[in-house]
Amino acid sequence: MSFNIALSGLNAAQKDLDVSSNNIANVNTVGFKESRAEFVDVYASSLLAAGKTKVGDGVLTADVAQQFSQGSIQFTNNALDLAITGNGFFATVPELGSLETSYTRAGQFKLNSDNFVVNSQGGHLLGFPVNPDGSSASVSLSTAEPIRIPTESGTPTKTSEVDVRMNLPAGAGYITSAPANFDPEDPLTFNSSTSVTIFDSLGKSHIMTYFFVKDDPAVAPNQWMMFASVDGKPIDLADDSAVQATAEAAVVTAQANVATAQASVVTSQTTLNTTQATLNTEEANVITAQATYDAIVGVPTAAQDATLAAVIATRDTAISARDAALNAQTVSETNLTNSLDIASTAISATTPESGTGTKGARLTYNSSGDFISQSPSPTNGGIRTVDFSSHLPNGADPSQTVKIDFNLDTAGPNPNEPTQFASNFEVTALNQDGLAVGRLTGIEIGVDGLVRATYSNGTSQPLSRIAMVNFANEQGLSQTGGSNWKESLVSGKALAGEAGSGTFGTINSSALEQSNVNLTTELIDLISAQRNFQANSRALEVDNQLNQTILQIR
Repeated sequence: MSFNIALSGLNAAQKDLDVSSNNIANVNTVGFKESRAEFVDVYASSLLAAGKTKVGDGVLTADVAQQFSQGSIQFTNNALDLAITGNGFFATVPELGSLETSYTRAGQFKLNSDNFVVNSQGGHLLGFPVNPDGSSASVSLSTAEPIRIPTESGTPTKTSEVDVRMNLPAGAGYITSAPANFDPEDPLTFNSSTSVTIFDSLGKSHIMTYFFVKDDPAVAPNQWMMFASVDGKPIDLADDSAVQATAEAAVVTAQANVATAQASVVTSQTTLNTTQATLNTEEANVITAQATYDAIVGVPTAAQDATLAAVIATRDTAISARDAALNAQTVSETNLTNSLDIASTAISATTPESGTGTKGARLTYNSSGDFISQSPSPTNGGIRTVDFSSHLPNGADPSQTVKIDFNLDTAGPNPNEPTQFASNFEVTALNQDGLAVGRLTGIEIGVDGLVRATYSNGTSQPLSRIAMVNFANEQGLSQTGGSNWKESLVSGKALAGEAGSGTFGTINSSALEQSNVNLTTELIDLISAQRNFQANSRALEVDNQLNQTILQIR
């Protein structure tokens, strides 16, 4: 019996050595979990055996249990290196469409030739589908799919709108003959310009430039004209011909009224000058008559009194005539001012046209620099280009047009509107809604497992959320090698969820979880196992010597 007891001790010591050696061998294996040999004593007895004197029957290895404590985190430069902090496992499948799921803590992932995220054994990392806002569409393991990183960001989107905010300098000078002499190639024919990159339906980029020309302040104060070009070629800004015809007719009427008012001012001024000259003459006559009257010796006669009174009466009539002419002059000047305002308002509703026939738009400000109107107005479709049929020779959609949105707010000043202040020309916003074809430039993985791809066209897209799996009994998982485990009856069913929710840990990108083996502890355990092996070997040797002694008794 003692032989068997010693042999069981040798086997247990050997098992302990094997476990410690395996732990030491995997001290640098990413995601490896150390094991611990667990032993129980063996005790067998019969019904009639003397229990008080019964000796045990040795030792038995009860279990080699893995210890799922947290390993240390090592940071890397690879965004696809993933480490779990806390509870949970990554889920992988060996190939597309497979239901043979493995679970691992080793996060050494990379892209294969088809841009799927895989580990070094070719296992495809599973993720939950996500909505456009990045929220999970489902957190069921049955809906999880291998994560794939597309190298392109969908189809291109043609530009349909450009949002512009800027300040036009209030002190800018009027360019004589503008806009008849406007030439996009000659910077002396416009005050300011800015450009934005737009895209056609094929994703090809084009440079759209906006030119700002200040209108004649004597005719249209605080008004600016705008023209546009695409790739250096002028393009018309669309208008409603009926609306423009009405606006132009209003301008003609207003300008005729201005001319009438100007003529009235000239006439009233001439009348005022004439009456003032007459009054001056009559004032002189009164002075002369008064001096003559004052020089009379004795009491003036009735005739002399009448003569002085007649001169004064004539002077008073001249005063009344002069005052009437002055009032008429004031009224005519007021009418002229009103006519000019009406004409300016009428002009603000029209769209300008350059000498070469390029149609533009008009922006109007008030005396406080607030943007108050535009032509074409938002109710008439806003400021929009004509179609690009003559500007896109590469087969792109020729019906493309671009709306130029200045965010007009007629209720009052708005921070999203352009301004006209006494400062330099400055563009504060210039955004367009088109997209070129985007090429993959980077991958970002959040602590919640959300995989987001960034592309060269400036967009980012949520692709998937890394599936996290946990088990009621981690130590019941079946080891399959490669730092992988499989579900078993003892482990319980796989429970899927999002990283950072419930009992699930978080995911660290550009990091790896190292083996949780403590090398110092393992070396001490190795010495202890070696001592136990030597002791059991000695017991076996003693048993053998005793047996030899008994056999040699004669």
